[in-house]
Amino acid sequence: MKAKLKSGINKLIKKINNVNPLLVTWEELLYTDSMSNFQHQRAPDGQAWAALQPATLSARRKGRGGRGSAKILFDSGDGMDSVVTEKDTFRREVSIGISTLTDYMQYHHIRNSRGVTRKFIGWNKRLADKFVRTANTFVKEAVKAGRVA
Repeated sequence: MKAKLKSGINKLIKKINNVNPLLVTWEELLYTDSMSNFQHQRAPDGQAWAALQPATLSARRKGRGGRGSAKILFDSGDGMDSVVTEKDTFRREVSIGISTLTDYMQYHHIRNSRGVTRKFIGWNKRLADKFVRTANTFVKEAVKAGRVA
């Protein structure tokens, strides 16, 4: 699905003069979807994250004077703040991405020492559908405004 979508999008990009507004919208969709995963404590595919260990909950509460968060990957908010997006239109091809800048968050996204994975960045059908809808809207507006080469 991703390869077919990317191929179709690259064909469109070669015909439309300025795709930056579309890529900015897609960046926002990626970012919003990732933040939603934190809020709902789930992976991009909708699977709930593994619960925190009792010792982790106890340590958080003790270390924060009883105010530590019981939410997974959300104790200080630094993890969410480490999520970044980027786009590249240099080659007139689609290249957008989302990642985390901290080792700690990469460690949890991939797999921690207990074998628990808590993915928060990723692709899913819901996100793909949003990409297609925004691309359709963008193309219609570009054709209407005469921005197609």
